[in-house]
Amino acid sequence: MPFWIEKVEDEIWISDPVRGEIAAFDEGGQFLKMIATKGNGPGELLNPASISYQPSISEVKDDVWILDSGSKNIIQYSIRDGEVNRSQNKYLNSAFFGNKLLRLNNGKLLAPLLNHERHVLGIFDQSGELVESLIDRLVPLGFQPTTYNHVYFDFEPSQNKLVYTYHGLPLIFMQDMKQERRQIFDFMPDKQLIEYNIDLKPIPMNERVSVNSMINDLFISDNLILFYLENDLIIFDYFKKEIQQVITWVDNEGFPMVFQQMVFTDGTFFLINRFTSDIYKFELSEIQG
Repeated sequence: MPFWIEKVEDEIWISDPVRGEIAAFDEGGQFLKMIATKGNGPGELLNPASISYQPSISEVKDDVWILDSGSKNIIQYSIRDGEVNRSQNKYLNSAFFGNKLLRLNNGKLLAPLLNHERHVLGIFDQSGELVESLIDRLVPLGFQPTTYNHVYFDFEPSQNKLVYTYHGLPLIFMQDMKQERRQIFDFMPDKQLIEYNIDLKPIPMNERVSVNSMINDLFISDNLILFYLENDLIIFDYFKKEIQQVITWVDNEGFPMVFQQMVFTDGTFFLINRFTSDIYKFELSEIQG
């Protein structure tokens, strides 16, 4: 099950949280080597959720950071020397779907929180300690629908911009890391919540409810916010506050194609169809204009 994809130097690393592996491929998709396999020992993983390689803001240029949701570990990995360190924290999310790890420009790490009383995102130091939490829960701890508390997010280091969206809402929020000067962009301004989802009223945990996912796989690049809205790829210019492009994918016969996940890394889109294990790759420059 290909899940997360990251460009690491001239290689493409792909995580498979079901098999507990990370494998490296060349730009043409040819297998090169195994980075990590399943297990509990050094250099081994249980359910690798995401990979973060950001040499432009890292003191050590060959650092790769891996979030292993199965063991709730943040792992520091050296491209040349293998695993350097791993740190466990109870607040890390144990699910790999939607789980993401980002390096911040102060050396700390940003990841989703699980079962935190107030917030849904956390800032961790390199020893794995939770040093700060941010972004309010929409539904209180211990109540349904908990899915509303799940967030997709990204961070632009050069502009100190954090963008995020709650699962089930067509809203994108943008702010700095001090949680000041927040902007909100509504991509369904003519609809009420009840028209496309259940409301936010807390209900007992034993009442199972379903929340439709509205915005998925959110990324920021320069002045653009890139995301999926109900199976369409949206490219939004937040400087101009206007949608630049809406892209619907179809196959050779004109039928809609559904991708379970999009990853945008270093100017490259990867669209993942987990049912077929197919990965489609293209550059942002190929579709702009």
